[in-house]
Amino acid sequence: LQYENVREFVEPVLATEMASGRNCYLAPIGGSLLEGSMTKPLGAMGYLAAFAELLEQTHAQGFTPDSVVLATGSAGTQAGLLAGAKLLSPDTKIVGISVAGSTEVISGYVKSITEALLREVGEPEPVTEEEVIVFDDYLGEGYGILNDDILTAVRRVAREEGILLDPVYTGKCMTGLLDLSDKGYFGEGEVVFLHTGGTPALFPYRDGILGGIRGSGRPPLPLKQDLPALQGLIHLGAGVTDAGHLHQSVVTLGIEGIHVLVKGEPSGVTVHPL
Repeated sequence: LQYENVREFVEPVLATEMASGRNCYLAPIGGSLLEGSMTKPLGAMGYLAAFAELLEQTHAQGFTPDSVVLATGSAGTQAGLLAGAKLLSPDTKIVGISVAGSTEVISGYVKSITEALLREVGEPEPVTEEEVIVFDDYLGEGYGILNDDILTAVRRVAREEGILLDPVYTGKCMTGLLDLSDKGYFGEGEVVFLHTGGTPALFPYRDGILGGIRGSGRPPLPLKQDLPALQGLIHLGAGVTDAGHLHQSVVTLGIEGIHVLVKGEPSGVTVHPL
């Protein structure tokens, strides 16, 4: 996904609408970049508040997260969480798994939005390169393109936790989290996986997903979604069987130290190592 190419499509539409007398507001991708009509990182402000809520909930369970792992693309979510961490829990790493662009591009967005947000809340300070953590190792063929690793992650979490991930954002993020965990990246630290929604995207990808789940011998189809996935709710207690039907299943994920927050509340699942 090349954000710099978006304006060539948007500008003609904007010019036409303004010429017709409409008062237009040009919102940037993700609702946080200071461009178009946006002068404040409004989207990221929401995730600064979300980090404060997340910290309150984890403290209630008796731990402080060493890392928060999330899908990152337009960078507003990661920037808001990073600003929150800098202000409230400086030792907490905010780890972004890129779903749309290179580490260099996404990191630049995260840094600029975070610094703008800190200025906006009256706590201006620079953001260092070390504080911006973005992995682009799990992009595969690009934004919204299903692959075997994403399918494996979606199936595993559905079966073992009863939580539905989507193929565009959270599924790709979980692919990165599982791999980084296997490589020892998190050590013995406490890790929170942030589910940012997108469950409805399972439906337009159903052919590719079910093609793999049914074991028909057909590889998952490399489907590409034209529009970003809609934000959705997470469903507890529902896993996917080989026949593609839902069944009740809440089993520990098997990754030591990983906690899952659902609908803003801790899932209450005790996590044990495999």
